[in-house]
Amino acid sequence: MIKPDNWSSLLFYQKIKLYASTLSSEHAKYTDKLSAKEIAKKQCPEVEIPKVIRVLEDYRDLKLEDINSNHILKSSHASKWNNDFKFSADKILIDKRLAKWNKRYKGASIEKQYAFIEPRFFIEEKVEDRILGSVGNAIVYMVRCIYGKPISISVKWGSRQNTYSTEWVEFTNCDKHKICIDIPKPHDLDKILEYAAKLAEPFEFVRMDFYLSPDKVYFSEYTFTPAGGQVSFLGNVNLERELGDKWL
Repeated sequence: MIKPDNWSSLLFYQKIKLYASTLSSEHAKYTDKLSAKEIAKKQCPEVEIPKVIRVLEDYRDLKLEDINSNHILKSSHASKWNNDFKFSADKILIDKRLAKWNKRYKGASIEKQYAFIEPRFFIEEKVEDRILGSVGNAIVYMVRCIYGKPISISVKWGSRQNTYSTEWVEFTNCDKHKICIDIPKPHDLDKILEYAAKLAEPFEFVRMDFYLSPDKVYFSEYTFTPAGGQVSFLGNVNLERELGDKWL
């Protein structure tokens, strides 16, 4: 990536936005949530991969017997186009969603890696969350890596997130954006960071996302453009600057 003269002064999200403009079809195979599973297992055999129950032949292929509260329907080609059967089990409504989602991801004009991914849908077994149990809304552990080196970890639940150093020292954040339950330091933090570094090694920047079951670390996805290049840490310019300074 060719960096502008003012690179050193840019905030983290501003660097993400510039980085996004350089992404290509090579990044698409890591962004595709189905092909990413195979790649991640090959790159890091130690990491667990959530089980795929079935890949739909097309968007019209959902069957009544597919609807299971222990499973979730996901789009392979987009961000957040998912249906949790525990909370939405009306097949007619889900069919309408699939028809609406059966197109190139709307964010592809900015997040260029999505432009190369054909629409696909699959059903995945839910991971039992280490803290919440089998509630269907797993906590995501997101490790930002520069040149294959982890620089920070965010823990996200719903729309809220906490952010920590790689030693699990929490960064100051606006209280209204913080998770409202206690998030203990994972007993296998070293393993999470090891897996993240191994998976991130080929890239200048990537955020490696994981789920944690009671005793295992599960791969979630590669994220090249967090928040689509928009501000990741609302109301916290200092954190945007601190992380930006780590990306030389």
